[in-house]
Amino acid sequence: MSTPRRQVRFVEDLTPTSPIAIPPRAPSSHTTSSPASSLSSAGPSTPPTAAFYHSHIIPLPPVTPVLTALKLGRPSSSASSASSLKAHLAATTPAPVSAALAAATNGGKPRLKWDMVGDPKYTYDRGLRQTGMSFLVNEPAASPDVARIVITVLDVSYPYDIVAERPTSRTNPPFVSVHDVVVAIYDNLRKVVTAIEQNAAAKRKPEAWQAAVDAHRRRAGGNASEPMRRVDFLAGRTVFLGLVSRGIEGKTSRLGLRVGPRDS
Repeated sequence: MSTPRRQVRFVEDLTPTSPIAIPPRAPSSHTTSSPASSLSSAGPSTPPTAAFYHSHIIPLPPVTPVLTALKLGRPSSSASSASSLKAHLAATTPAPVSAALAAATNGGKPRLKWDMVGDPKYTYDRGLRQTGMSFLVNEPAASPDVARIVITVLDVSYPYDIVAERPTSRTNPPFVSVHDVVVAIYDNLRKVVTAIEQNAAAKRKPEAWQAAVDAHRRRAGGNASEPMRRVDFLAGRTVFLGLVSRGIEGKTSRLGLRVGPRDS
């Protein structure tokens, strides 16, 4: 009985339908390069096909685009806007006022009781229940500490700014104190109104000028030698009702002075 013959057929031009997974090459004892260096030398990687995921090769994460130095150094418009907003807020953000000077809220009365016609040494502290200013000498008038405060009278037509500055003496604190502010207000109100200032006020605001003339007449009490003073522009509203913050510009704090009639 003859043995059957096996026939071998060769198929030409037949390509595989999927990539063939190649097992990882065992590292040689003479090679010290890392997988990362081997991959980088082979050129840019391409996403592996499905067949490769079943082998020992682990796909690399997608490559993040490299930012050039020009792109990194160029400021964005949003950063510029944020910088401008920060500068604006710094110039307009209210600075807290000392409790001794702050205006009361909800219809209350300020801590400092003072008719500004009289000398500051006669002020009365409602909180401490004592007369005098010894407790006010070293307390900062505003926070943060500033070297200059500009005060504007808010409730009447007062044509002057009141400026309180830090004393230059080395024995004084390096900021404007409550005492400095009170003295600055009093000194400003006591100044004599010159003839030039009277003419300018009469032309600028006739009604406010007439109210100042009437206030001067009442205050002088018929004494012709008593000159018109700036306090007369308050038109009788000489009671201190406290200060409110109007912002801070550099080392200068801006405050508003509230005033009221004597029955306040």
